[in-house]
Amino acid sequence: MKINPQSFFNFCANHAPLLRGLAERGGEISEVEAMRLIRANPGAGEEVPETAWRRLRELQILVPTEPDSELFFMADPVARLLAYLYNEANPATPEMIRGYVLSLETTGKRLARALDEEDVTQVKLGFEEISLTLRRIHADLDETHHAILTGVGRFKTARGELVRRWTHLRGKQKQFEKEHEVVLARSREGAGKQAGLLKQAEDELADRRKDIAEFSEQKGVVTKPLHDLAVLDKEFSSFVEELERTAFGNLQKEIRALELRLADAKGESREKAQQKLDLYGDRVKQKEQTIARFDKLAVTALRRHFSDNELNLVFCVLNRDLLETPLGADGIAVAREKDLLAALRALLKRVRDGVYRDESVSFALPHGAEPLDGLDNLETAREQLAEHRATLTRWQGILSAIEQREKLEPELKAMRATHDAKGRLIFRFEEYQKSKA
Repeated sequence: MKINPQSFFNFCANHAPLLRGLAERGGEISEVEAMRLIRANPGAGEEVPETAWRRLRELQILVPTEPDSELFFMADPVARLLAYLYNEANPATPEMIRGYVLSLETTGKRLARALDEEDVTQVKLGFEEISLTLRRIHADLDETHHAILTGVGRFKTARGELVRRWTHLRGKQKQFEKEHEVVLARSREGAGKQAGLLKQAEDELADRRKDIAEFSEQKGVVTKPLHDLAVLDKEFSSFVEELERTAFGNLQKEIRALELRLADAKGESREKAQQKLDLYGDRVKQKEQTIARFDKLAVTALRRHFSDNELNLVFCVLNRDLLETPLGADGIAVAREKDLLAALRALLKRVRDGVYRDESVSFALPHGAEPLDGLDNLETAREQLAEHRATLTRWQGILSAIEQREKLEPELKAMRATHDAKGRLIFRFEEYQKSKA
C-alpha cells in the first residue's frame, strides 16, 4: 500500500519522543506495551492514544510479526532511518534540509503522477532527478567531512596553547572552589532539594498527562454519540413520518400490482389476451344495452307467462342471447303472440328430467350456468356488468403488460430499489427516535 510522504513525516515530526522510545526499546512489542509508550510520550495536540496506535500501523511504522499476529516490530526501513538520524547523521543547516526535502517532494509528486499515467520518459527523468539530488547530498557530506578534518587539524595545531590556557583556568577554578566551599556545599544541598522537587514535578506531570489521556478517552465516548445524534437531527429535520409511511405503503401496492400484471402476462399470449378483450368487450356492451332496455327485453315479457325455472329449461334448448334481445322492429318482432306462447309451451313439454326429446331428436340439456343468471333484476344485471368490466380491465392490463414487458421489468426493478431505500430510511428514523428517547 502506498503511503503519503507528507502524512508520514508530519506524524513523525509530531511524535519524535514516541519514535525514539520505540527505537530504543527494539524487538517485538504488543499493543498493551505500545499504548503504554504512547501515553508516556504524547504527541502534539489532543490526539487520543488509540488514534496514534492506529496511525502507527496505517503508516507501516509498526508491522505485525506474522499475518493476524498480536505482536509487532518496527519496520526495518524506519528503524534504519531513525538509527541514522539519532546516531549517525551530521548536523545540517535548516536551509539545506528544506531545500533537499522540497526537491525530493516535488520530484516524488511528479514521479507518482508519471507512474499513474504510465509515462516511462517522465519516470526515467524522475529517477534521474532523485539520483542527482542524492549525489548533491553525498557531495555535501564530503564537504562536511572535510570541514571536520580541517577543524581537527586546527585543534591539534593549537593544542599547546589550549593546554596552557586550561592549566591556568584550572588553577583559578581550584582557588575559586576553595574560597567558596561553603557556598558550593549550600548550592549542592539546594541542588539536591531542587532535584527532588523536579522529580516530584515530573511525577505529577506524568500523572496529569495520564489524566488528560483518560479524559480524552471519556470525552470521545461521550461526544461521539452526541455528534452522531446532531448529524441525524440535521438529516431528519424535514422528515415527515406519516407521509413517508404512506408513500412506502402506496409503493408496496404499486409494486404488487405491477408484479401481478407481469405474472399474468408471463402465462398468457398476445392472441389469447386479445380474444378475451373482444369477448368481454362484447359482454360489457351487451350488458349495458340489457340494463338500458331491461323493460323491453324478451325475458321481461316472457316472465308474464312463464316461471324462471320454465324459462331456464326452454332457453337451454334455444339461444340464451334471445332473452336479452328487445322486442320491437330492431329486435324480436312478434306477429302472433298466442302461437308463439303455445310453441314455447310445446317445447317445454318435450323436456323431461334434463333431456329434450321429440320425434326426430333427443339430447341432454347442457349443465352449467343457467340462462337467467344475471337477469333476475336490474341490480343483478348491474352486478354482472361490474364483474364483466373488472374482467375486461384485467385483460386490458395483461395485454398492456405483454406489449410493454421490456419496459415494465426495469420499472419494477427501479420501484423495488426505491421501496428498499425508503424502508431503510424509515428503519434509520425509528432507530434515531429510540436514541433520542
